[in-house]
Amino acid sequence: MNSSWIQSFKSIYRREPVLSFIATAGAVNAAIGGASAQWVLMSLGLGTVGMAISNAVTRRSIGTLLYRPVGFNSPLMGI
Repeated sequence: MNSSWIQSFKSIYRREPVLSFIATAGAVNAAIGGASAQWVLMSLGLGTVGMAISNAVTRRSIGTLLYRPVGFNSPLMGI
């Protein structure tokens, strides 16, 4: 299970490099804020990680809506 977790993490990091960088920076802020008892820095880091994850999920769901297979019959397509 450990190797599958690492492989999926590497795959996500390669597909979304900007969002992965933002999430990594937020995680570092959260770790530093938690270790030094600076709650503002920790909450800022956790918020940044949450925003990066929600942005990635939103981008993925919009991508699945925009790129439908040819011949996909849906009431949204006006057929």
